Amino acid sequence: MDNKDLYMYREKSMEFVSLHNYNNEYNLVNTKTDGSSSIWRYMNLSKFLSLIDSQVLYLSKPPYFRDPFEGAFSERDLIHLLGEPPTYTPDILMDYNPQREELIKKNKTLLQYVGVSCWHMNDVESAAMWDLYLSSSEGLAIKTTIDALYDSVQPHKNVYIGKVQYIDYNKDMASKNIFETLFYKRKSFEHEHEVRLIALEDDENPSFDKAGVELSVDLNRLIEEIYIHPNAPKWFFKAVEGLLSTYEIKKPLKQSTLYTSPSMVW
Repeated sequence: MDNKDLYMYREKSMEFVSLHNYNNEYNLVNTKTDGSSSIWRYMNLSKFLSLIDSQVLYLSKPPYFRDPFEGAFSERDLIHLLGEPPTYTPDILMDYNPQREELIKKNKTLLQYVGVSCWHMNDVESAAMWDLYLSSSEGLAIKTTIDALYDSVQPHKNVYIGKVQYIDYNKDMASKNIFETLFYKRKSFEHEHEVRLIALEDDENPSFDKAGVELSVDLNRLIEEIYIHPNAPKWFFKAVEGLLSTYEIKKPLKQSTLYTSPSMVW
């Protein structure tokens, strides 16, 4: 990054770290998230194989996510940053819009220096998440905890965890810091119950590629249990079992019973 971008990045990243530390270790609001809370990652077999073979967790840059609101300020944020938009003359309004465009341009630059990994927080497996993240029954879910996820990627620098808050972008405030906005999404996504691991670029030892960053991960720390899709065939369970043996991952492997018929009492 050039000197101008470096100065801007350092300013905003240091501001984010201060905000993160001031609030709570795992959450950017004043209700602390328990580090023992269960979180899940649903994936197909190819992604799982890539994870255990490379032993790296890939964190994608926000611009590559489907939701166009990733890393966006709410309307209230923009008012806090730029003031109320003028409405009385077209000429003044035209002067205001370039300010918004310049701010958005700066944000797009800063979002090139952060990677995000998304996890679903739930005490139990989710039928909705199986359907959302897998197009067939040949998939699985890794169950872990917030603490275990964070510990598994240590000792990487500039790594943070937070629970996503769901807001109305027309009424509520997210943040005046671009990196903190990554822990806010629209209410339409509230069903995701998302926890995010984010990594900020080390400007002294850059490691990001075009789309994100790879963090080496301790799989034995990361993985608590592995659940096979509830409708997966028997051969798929055996295939995953074989992979765990090959890669010496000694963690419980379970066949999901989500759609198993209940026992009947007559």
